[in-house]
Amino acid sequence: MPDIFLSYNREDQTTARRFAEGFERAGFNAWWDVTLKSGQAYDRVTETALREAKAVVVLWSPRSANSDWVRAEATIGLRNKTLMPVMIEDCVRPVMFELTQTAELSHWKGDDKDPAWQNFVAELRHHIAHGSGTAMHKPAGTMTSTMTSTTATKRAERNNAVLFGTVGLAAAVVLGAGYWFTRAPTVADATSAPVSVAPDLAPPATTLATTGADTSAPVIANETIAVLPFANLSPDANDAFFASGLHDEVINQLTKITKLKVISRQSVLRFADSTLSSADIGKELHAAHIMIGTVRFANNRIRVTAQLVNAQSDENLWSESFDIDFADIFEAESQIAMNVANAMRVSFTDEERANLAKIPTQSPAAYALYLQAVSLRNQAAFGGIAAIDKMQQLLDQAITLDPGFALAYRDKGQSYAENQQIALARDYLTKASSLDPTLTSAEFFEVRLLANELKFAEALPLANELIRKYPNNSLAMELAYEAHTGTNDLIGALQYAQRLLELDKSAGSYNALAQAFSRLGRNEEAIPHWLKAVELAPAGVTYQIELAYSLAAVGRTADAVPWITRVKDTVMGPNEDIDAGGSLFSALIYANALAGRTDEAQRLFARFQQQAEVTSDLPTRARAYVSVGEFGQALALMQQMVTDKSVTNRNSVNAVRFLKLNPHHLPALERPEFVEVRRQL
Repeated sequence: MPDIFLSYNREDQTTARRFAEGFERAGFNAWWDVTLKSGQAYDRVTETALREAKAVVVLWSPRSANSDWVRAEATIGLRNKTLMPVMIEDCVRPVMFELTQTAELSHWKGDDKDPAWQNFVAELRHHIAHGSGTAMHKPAGTMTSTMTSTTATKRAERNNAVLFGTVGLAAAVVLGAGYWFTRAPTVADATSAPVSVAPDLAPPATTLATTGADTSAPVIANETIAVLPFANLSPDANDAFFASGLHDEVINQLTKITKLKVISRQSVLRFADSTLSSADIGKELHAAHIMIGTVRFANNRIRVTAQLVNAQSDENLWSESFDIDFADIFEAESQIAMNVANAMRVSFTDEERANLAKIPTQSPAAYALYLQAVSLRNQAAFGGIAAIDKMQQLLDQAITLDPGFALAYRDKGQSYAENQQIALARDYLTKASSLDPTLTSAEFFEVRLLANELKFAEALPLANELIRKYPNNSLAMELAYEAHTGTNDLIGALQYAQRLLELDKSAGSYNALAQAFSRLGRNEEAIPHWLKAVELAPAGVTYQIELAYSLAAVGRTADAVPWITRVKDTVMGPNEDIDAGGSLFSALIYANALAGRTDEAQRLFARFQQQAEVTSDLPTRARAYVSVGEFGQALALMQQMVTDKSVTNRNSVNAVRFLKLNPHHLPALERPEFVEVRRQL
């Protein structure tokens, strides 16, 4: 067991060697990666040393602060109460370590008699001997509480120079994925929850880069499969929903096999009728296998064809046709899933086999109605009120035909959850679980409901349990991302966002990863992911405004302005004659302030006061006021937020996060009165 594990960026190796040699002279057993012997497995030996070390000394510099590898090692040290960080060069540390006391040794050149070095050695010796926690004993003059004085001075100068547009955590944290939709918030709030740490995770080799690692050609796991949208061959256009609904259900069947990694439905929709080769689609989706199929329904009979191909070689691995009465469709769905797993050489358990063979309803008519409702789900998810109403009517009809139809109750509950009707949603989801205790979707949506109610501390253990039970499920990853974000575990949120993107190549997943990078102050890394989200969902104004935030955060205000204008014109209309909600006004006011367009911010603020302030929640109003420098009113609203933490007054969860975390270091929010009220939010 080493006394010290030394964490550093490869470019700081000369400095790291100086520290390692100093520790050895002081009598410590110091481990760093140059001590690895030939033939040893780097990951295993490193992780063992990291977890067994009595002290984890992280050398912070601009390089290490931007290293996923160093951040991960620092997180383990923080979790195990062994973290003993050192500042070797002026930098802004990752936000979750800014409050950790840090030794200031940027001047140290190896002199064992240097007082600061001697104090740090004494602190290490005390920590190693007594296991006293993370730098808990602070020798006078050696530790910084949140940042070195040099860093604080430079940050203050930068903030004074540009009042609204400073660099920090992503602008993404101040908005969120629902500021003009009346849907459940998709980005979590970090109001009063304590910082938590993600469970032990092996960072995905394809996304978490180590120093010098080549991530340009990620390894695609053999157990990954993408099921492309089924082609509709039904002679009656009114029967097209069978192809859409069955596509969804086949994906659901495949996800019941734990060892399979099934690319999400949302990711594959854009490849309907695609002329791309299987190899190109596989590369885009990071899928080793591609499944294609057709559906033809006529005269109460259905013909389903399915084919599985190797995405790289285009080799046909399995194909089959089912020409059956519609009443036998469940057996066909089950056989497709098991045959695909066998062709991919992925094993499944007897319990999974039984779940695959389960018949959800004895009423073919009820199932047909259910499939029609499923085909409307995508339209409903994008704000189609008529689609929502029609979907609910179809589900009600299915339940009337079969009062024991658990899937119909589940989807009805889901539709209520998406419209923030929490009590009704929970009633239907509870009913679904009572009818079918093996129905996994109900437990997923309980986590979603808790997130909708901003009860992230309650959602977190349930989300972690979902990950343990369903390690390859994209919805589980999404919920874990939200829960860890909500409890302010930004490193954990980043890890889950990266794992989510492995399974789901939709705009929403690129959005999640971009937000995770942004919250950690890594806006340069966020920008390409925002751009990808915009590419995949050109109508997604949420992604456009958050892209503008990140561009402004890194000083690219000229690039940010066209996106801000595009969002305004899209939602308000070119003549600004469309009534816009308060959250949009607040978001645009803040975006223009970041870009230095104070006149435009003030103009929109005046309209906000006239048109939308009365109906806006507290964080939305506070964000607008602080963005234009109305600090007294902003403080009053934030003080009101401290006493009123209801969901009604916190629907704009990212506005809360903006105020609490101050992602762009607005000077007003660093005043003592603001610091105190932010602490209480």
